[in-house]
Amino acid sequence: MSTGQEPPRILVSDAGSCYGPLQVFRDVNLRVGRREIVALVGPSGCGKTTFLRCVDGLIPLSEGEILLDGKPVTAPPPKVAMVFQQFGLFPWKTVRSNIAYGLSLAGVAMLDRKSVCRTSSTWWA
Repeated sequence: MSTGQEPPRILVSDAGSCYGPLQVFRDVNLRVGRREIVALVGPSGCGKTTFLRCVDGLIPLSEGEILLDGKPVTAPPPKVAMVFQQFGLFPWKTVRSNIAYGLSLAGVAMLDRKSVCRTSSTWWA
């Protein structure tokens, strides 16, 4: 967890989510600092994916607040993405080409895509 010396990258306070009468999760508090790696572990159906969809702004919280770099998450932030359990990769493309495809849809220039993927120019054809 973050040492608290710098502002957290992600701050979750008293978060909860409901689907109708079903309480998916509640009272979740989390502080994630820059360069930290966090894993959510739990049985199927315990709310991990719902929580992550709240963190990335795909669905709203029922209660509480999520801040990304000090700003409330109310919609998907432009530089945040989620890799779903059911992957949507193009099986005929390489991993790098799949990454580059998403970057191209986001309007990232080819030279910047190459820089992000840190690869040679041979696979960009």
